[in-house]
Amino acid sequence: MDIKRLSVNPRLFWVLFRYKRKFADLLARALRERINRVGEKFVEFFHSPQVIFRAVHKRLPRSLQRTIKNMRVLQSKAYELGLISRGARCYVVSGMTKLEFVTELERRQVEYVLLRWWQDFPEFPEGEDMDILMRPEGFSKIKDLISYRKNKNKCDIYLLNGERPGHWNHLPYYPYKLFEQIIKNSVVHNNIVRVPDAFHYFASMCYHALYHKGCESGLKGIKGSNCKVEHDYENLLEFQVKEQNLEIEEVTAKSIHSFLMNKGFAPGTDTLSKIVDVNPELEFLLPQVPKNNNSVPEMAVYLIRETALRDGLNPDFLRVFEDMKFDIIDSTILTAEQQKTAKNELRGGKWDSAGYESKAGGPAVMITVLDYYPKTPSSALKKKYRWLTNSNILAAKRACRKVVLQKKWFKYYNPIHCADYETEAVEYLDVVFSKEKVETILSDIRERVLLHKTENEVLKLLSKGRRSKVELIKYENSGKAVKKTFRKGFDKFFKRELSTLKKFQTESFCPELLESGVNYYIVKYYESIINYESASDMRSKLKGNRDKIFSVIKAMYENNLAFINFTPENVLLTKSGELKAIDFEFVQSYGEHSPKSLSETFEVKGVPKDFEGELPRGYDYRNSSFSVVWEYYLGAFRN
Repeated sequence: MDIKRLSVNPRLFWVLFRYKRKFADLLARALRERINRVGEKFVEFFHSPQVIFRAVHKRLPRSLQRTIKNMRVLQSKAYELGLISRGARCYVVSGMTKLEFVTELERRQVEYVLLRWWQDFPEFPEGEDMDILMRPEGFSKIKDLISYRKNKNKCDIYLLNGERPGHWNHLPYYPYKLFEQIIKNSVVHNNIVRVPDAFHYFASMCYHALYHKGCESGLKGIKGSNCKVEHDYENLLEFQVKEQNLEIEEVTAKSIHSFLMNKGFAPGTDTLSKIVDVNPELEFLLPQVPKNNNSVPEMAVYLIRETALRDGLNPDFLRVFEDMKFDIIDSTILTAEQQKTAKNELRGGKWDSAGYESKAGGPAVMITVLDYYPKTPSSALKKKYRWLTNSNILAAKRACRKVVLQKKWFKYYNPIHCADYETEAVEYLDVVFSKEKVETILSDIRERVLLHKTENEVLKLLSKGRRSKVELIKYENSGKAVKKTFRKGFDKFFKRELSTLKKFQTESFCPELLESGVNYYIVKYYESIINYESASDMRSKLKGNRDKIFSVIKAMYENNLAFINFTPENVLLTKSGELKAIDFEFVQSYGEHSPKSLSETFEVKGVPKDFEGELPRGYDYRNSSFSVVWEYYLGAFRN
């Protein structure tokens, strides 16, 4: 280590020296954990040729896979040999019949249900596979009974919440509630096999026919092309409706969807949108197909997962949302009951590692935000995220994921999930919170949107900040004007600015106030001739107006006010030579810090270290003095 380099920053050197033992212990522990994990993966990797093949196959770029001749044939052969797997699909090991397999499940006390085609069991329809529901802990007991090498005893084993490998197109096979009720209410058929009871058999077949099969189910109301109907699901379901005397007038796609929704068995909007990606013909079932409209503020809901909350990252995520200029409407740490509900009913109950190194647990915090300036996703982004309506939502989520890498060394997990669009976000709130709380959040959002709206004709958006927006508008007979609108929750900034404007209306440096309202004011438009992107241009223009800038500081001093954040960027210079100061949000009374002379003002001396008032982010005693802010442009301060 280069001690000379460290000595440049004595604080860093002191911190390392003071906490060297603690830092060394933490680093050593993290390295040990990392080495142990790598060691385990190394042993696992070289233990089996299947693992090696899967790892290589997984990392082959899609573009390369498409160019390799007969790649599909090679993949099929690899699947037949058991080198790669395809989700829930597996086979009963050679030499074991279906009856022996089921008998062994009972002997090992595995909770399971055979979903379909069990009526004549142990006889089974030719070519049909056994579709079985099972809990993950049960699946771990029977790994020696299944194989991925192709044989005649096909079997699809679906696990609770779509845990790998028991998923359907990377989604849970059934929602949590339906899955649990099928398992709990199962019955023994022919004293041999466990199957759903009559009602849940009907519900499971409805779900399977409608969502899994789509137009291939042959159900009325589904339009699709090139759909080959495998089974007569319509007659099968109509027979069940009559036999169980269910209140369904006609078996159609919409009537089945309504039936499943009423029973709480239908997929949530977030899961249904993923199902529509697989079966596009079901898009008509979505409650509201999302549309991009970047002129309307958009609400979003984020779910922070358990591990991220335990790691203390929640404040960092809130800072990310603030930096994105989102309004944070609500941030709630979920109760144990709310966590359970959110975990089971959102994302179809699927909260696995999703390709990350470790699992992050279920949802623990729900954060509702409002984005006033949504951004329409690019075509490339829409290809990957079909239902995304605002690319800012995704950008914030990715920024939160980066926080994990920056703050937590040697950890790699997905800390956050969010709804893709507003309808989905509202459903998240409905699932987790009470009706009263949801209405409180939504009414707050409606109020903020209304306050933020501009009735005047907007010629140009000049700036969009975290507290306010500034617009060039068309104003009555006076032509152009500037309107500054403050968001809800920033009333004190608005009041400070408006009172300062009113107080100094007779001063030449103050813009002419034309109108004010509950959360806005309108001033005359002044076109500045300063090029703010060029330091040399700013210097040449401002140096000749040194006395006018000093007069601003003097006027504030004489009224016992500090113009905090009075910088060259907050000065306008017109063609006629008028100088105007703007942005009075941080103008504050001195109070006990009242200066005795002009040279002791905050604008000259800098903000004191013990100042308890509000300061702009990144602006404090270290960088607020005249010598730091103005000396380059105007020269040294002279009273």
